[in-house]
Amino acid sequence: MNRRCTGIVITSVLSLAALLGLAWGASIEEELKKLETDRAAAAVKGDVATLEKQTSDDYTFINLYGQMSDKSQMVNAFKTACRAYRPPPAWC
Repeated sequence: MNRRCTGIVITSVLSLAALLGLAWGASIEEELKKLETDRAAAAVKGDVATLEKQTSDDYTFINLYGQMSDKSQMVNAFKTACRAYRPPPAWC
């Protein structure tokens, strides 16, 4: 009887752990989706502050032609893009 109760408890704990793991994974997935959506919106709006905040210091981008750029180059590209337009677009 004692072994049977122990088995039930172990099974219950493992089931609960599995359910919590699924919920935790879903919450992380939703947070990542939100971060990516916020980042895309910042890029469209030219929101340099948000892009700087959400971009890692070791960010590296390699474009279609094999040219590399780092975080500072990416941020400067957004900053100077606003100055290139006369009059500046609404997102600057």
